Amino acid sequence: MANRVYCTYFDHNYLSRGLALYHSLQRHAPGSRLWVLCLSEACHQTLAALNLPDLVPVRLADFEAADPEVAATRAHRSTVEYYFTCTAAWMLFVFGREVNAD
Repeated sequence: MANRVYCTYFDHNYLSRGLALYHSLQRHAPGSRLWVLCLSEACHQTLAALNLPDLVPVRLADFEAADPEVAATRAHRSTVEYYFTCTAAWMLFVFGREVNAD
């Protein structure tokens, strides 16, 4: 497991801010890992193409496949409400993969 693990989510509209977060973490918390739940395919494609060390991009579809209960709430919530609904499940998703990575 990395020294510290961080997780966030954003789409292509916030990509520049997400990259600023990544670079700040690399500067101020070397050895940390940043998991990003990519809320748009364009976001995922860009992050995957950049292939940045210690950045783990995850497609929203892959996250939803891993947690169908959360995915099922999408039809009943606004986009922003759905993203907030994902927050706790996203942390559990990351935690489960970090713990099992050892």
